[in-house]
Amino acid sequence: MKVQLNFLIGLLFFPFLIWGQTSTDSELHLTNGTTLYVENGAHFCADFITVDVGAVYQTEVLNGTCPTVTFQGDGTIILPVELVSFTSEIIDNRVELNWTTATEINNKGFIVERKSETENDWNELGFTEGNGSTAEMHNYSFTDSNPEIGHLRYRLKQLDYDGSYEYLQEIEVEYTRTFTYKLEQNFPNPFNPSTIIKFEIPEETKVTLKIYDVLGNEAAVLVNENKPAGSYSVEFNAEKLSSGFYIYSLRAGNFFQSNKMLLLK
Repeated sequence: MKVQLNFLIGLLFFPFLIWGQTSTDSELHLTNGTTLYVENGAHFCADFITVDVGAVYQTEVLNGTCPTVTFQGDGTIILPVELVSFTSEIIDNRVELNWTTATEINNKGFIVERKSETENDWNELGFTEGNGSTAEMHNYSFTDSNPEIGHLRYRLKQLDYDGSYEYLQEIEVEYTRTFTYKLEQNFPNPFNPSTIIKFEIPEETKVTLKIYDVLGNEAAVLVNENKPAGSYSVEFNAEKLSSGFYIYSLRAGNFFQSNKMLLLK
């Protein structure tokens, strides 16, 4: 027997099934050979749903069931991925995304996508593995460690194991960043022949970034100008230099820092 719930068809003959409200200790019991299919858009509520061996309970309802429903029995329970919450928080110049699911079915995982106000398309940031099929609540998190300044939108793309997918929710973040004086270690290091040097400054000032050999001789000048507050990335090409250790030094206002790097040819 298969029973379908939608806007037009009501489930009338299961005892203690309550429509449109929550009732104390209401129960739905599916016995062997019974299939209950709840179409998205239907609404019902039961505190306990027991699915015996040989019975099937399947629902497309994302928010229609009781949030505290308890599933029992050894039958087949097919549930959608129900998203309870999707939130964001800015921590240490990173955007921390957190979301919680109440139920999952055939859930391979989530692709996190981002779109800025200057972009036309969504960009894939990374993947977070799901929990397959479960009726338990699960918490997930993802860190956008390099967000763009401005108005950002994030969304979750939920993937099934069969390759199908759906977009669950979208949130908006207004991202502003606090800069400090900082000179990072070049990458890669050792390098041949090019490497990237990153630095940031919290205010507009005169900036110089120079390369020296181990004897203190100036080998290259990468930056020598006024720059506004922000984060910068500079490429250093040492194709014409010999192998060995070099020093790169950043001077910005009263800030000064030097790091060592190794050129291997």
